Amino acid sequence: MAFQHKEEHYTSPTTGSSSVNCSDDEADQLWTECLDLNPAPKRILSEATNYDLGRMKKTWESFCQQVLAKKDDSYIDPMGSLRELNPRKLMTFFSWYCKRYSARRLNTYDAKWRRLRQLYYNEFREKVDEKISTAVNNYIRGELKERYLLVPGNRAKPTIGPAGLNAALCYHWRYDTEVFAHERQRVQLATILLLIAYTTSRPGALVVSGHEGIRTSATAHTQTLTYRNVALYLLRTPVGQADLLVLELTLMWMKGKRHRSEPTSFSVYEQDDNLIMCPVLHFLALAFTDQAFLNPHLTPANLRKVSVPAHQGKVKIPWKESILDTPVFRAIEENGAGCRALDAKPIQYEDLRSYFKRLGERVGSEFFLHPYCIRRFAATAIDDSGASVAQRSQALGHSRADTYKHYQSQKVTIDVQSIFNYSDSKAEMIKEHGQTYLHRGAPTRLDASQKQVISEDPAIQLTRRQRAQLRLNLTDRYDGWKKAKADPAASAEVAEWKRLGSQIGNTTTRSRKLAFRGSLAQFHTMADVQLVSAQIKDESIPEVSPPIDASEHSIPERRWLAKNLPGWIENLGFEQLSPIELKISALEQMSQLCSLYERRKPRSSTPDSAAPLTLTTGPPATDYPTQLPPTTCLHCLGDDQLAAAQRIYVYAQRRSLQTHYARKYLPFIEKASSLTCPHPRCPERLNGWMHFQTHADRVHGVRM
Repeated sequence: MAFQHKEEHYTSPTTGSSSVNCSDDEADQLWTECLDLNPAPKRILSEATNYDLGRMKKTWESFCQQVLAKKDDSYIDPMGSLRELNPRKLMTFFSWYCKRYSARRLNTYDAKWRRLRQLYYNEFREKVDEKISTAVNNYIRGELKERYLLVPGNRAKPTIGPAGLNAALCYHWRYDTEVFAHERQRVQLATILLLIAYTTSRPGALVVSGHEGIRTSATAHTQTLTYRNVALYLLRTPVGQADLLVLELTLMWMKGKRHRSEPTSFSVYEQDDNLIMCPVLHFLALAFTDQAFLNPHLTPANLRKVSVPAHQGKVKIPWKESILDTPVFRAIEENGAGCRALDAKPIQYEDLRSYFKRLGERVGSEFFLHPYCIRRFAATAIDDSGASVAQRSQALGHSRADTYKHYQSQKVTIDVQSIFNYSDSKAEMIKEHGQTYLHRGAPTRLDASQKQVISEDPAIQLTRRQRAQLRLNLTDRYDGWKKAKADPAASAEVAEWKRLGSQIGNTTTRSRKLAFRGSLAQFHTMADVQLVSAQIKDESIPEVSPPIDASEHSIPERRWLAKNLPGWIENLGFEQLSPIELKISALEQMSQLCSLYERRKPRSSTPDSAAPLTLTTGPPATDYPTQLPPTTCLHCLGDDQLAAAQRIYVYAQRRSLQTHYARKYLPFIEKASSLTCPHPRCPERLNGWMHFQTHADRVHGVRM
């Protein structure tokens, strides 16, 4: 008689919960699966680490195909070749890498060897033999370094402290002429830099960072700071002082903790002495723009009416449920209505990094600036404050205490001289000296003469002549350039013509970058020399004129903030406002700025036949006349997020208007089955592009 397994119920003596025991077959299957498990299971690695390992694997495969396979004239299994751990092959790999790529820093090859060892462990669950590792290390730091003249040492590690960050943000708000795709980006970038300073976090904890696969994945919008991770509180303060607004930020995406439920929370609060360094002001501007508050009647003015009762220590101001999973820092995209912030697409770290680099160049930094300059100073400040190693590691997100050494500057920030002489310490001055120095008046771009020198470079001129001659030959042979591009027989030559054009553009861009870096280096070299020479000769020190006055900004809200936000080096003419009124007005102006954008490189020109258009102070829908000059952009006129002074945009030629529509609006209009006339006073529904053209001509006098 076959054995019949009877299910038995087991009741836990501690919890009282019951469960059904597994059958014999299920038990055998589980035992077999446990026996098949690798004794060294794979570690859970971050997506960025997996991406780096994938790149190293491809590099090793390329080496095997280009070097080893050609040598043996047969197929080489890349992973089988790596499994051998032949020291000669490994040394040949680094020699091949050095020839193929332009990396000339010794640390680059140390990092590549670490990554290759990690790939070996990830594939085979074994560590590289210590003798082989030592042999390869000796080869990299010996023969490879001497043969290819590799540069030892680390790159400079500049730091930005409160004075440098304040100067950079003041330039950002008052003098910066950079035109953002949307003004929300200006507020977002300032907010991110302040949060990095006050939370010592990596940029990847606040915005999406990593390789292309991470940035475009379906879960990218969740791997960033959302409103669910931020709580707003009003804390009760001692009698006679205003209650304090505090943001509690829970960082879920810190390095090394993305797969573990170990979030770290930081509290940042509002500052009264310097609004330009106030993180709460910048964050609330984004929150009011997003209408994130659960209370729909909450405004910047009403927020200051809220107080904490005597029996409570704090009051929480909650967000709407529908916005909790929305990224705080969002990307900007151009659609048929203009530039708008996307609810589901967060800003990328590359945008922050490239802008901070440009800001550093404009504000006169001697070194390339990036967000880690702020993090390094914050790490040093925490260590100097007397915090314990555990507290420092928690704030910086380090799993090991010795990781802090990578954040230390090459410049010693303690006063060894005073310690030796038992004299008064000048440690604060030495710390200030260790920070990045900002020279005012640094060049922000190449002038026309420098660009002309680059365009007249013999190599670029030769490529231009080759490209022009190639087009001339094709035009003569096929009786016209359009026919030549359409003929399949000329496709290879047309592709070569395009390649030469790309080569000209790339060479010009590279030469301009190098020339600009050279002009910056020359400026930083000669600035102090000229200063010293002027004082020796008893000459007056020339004043550095600002690049732009606050009144020259086209957006009124930007003009107000540039004039009234305190903290700039010079004394500004602030409006006579109390501290509370200044906070309210600054928050209102900044939140309105988050909903606007301005044109890039405006080149408008009003024809002589066009009637002058003026704005009154009434509502926009009643300000604009129905009849417009024939080259006016109707969609710009109806874009309520475009700066008011730029909504009336009259082009000099009809062709310019057609090009503007083809580039900015036509792709979206053609996809839509119908549209509403964009004129603020015209609600008529239109059936497609052709109907819109007819309506614009007959009703508004605009000819496209």
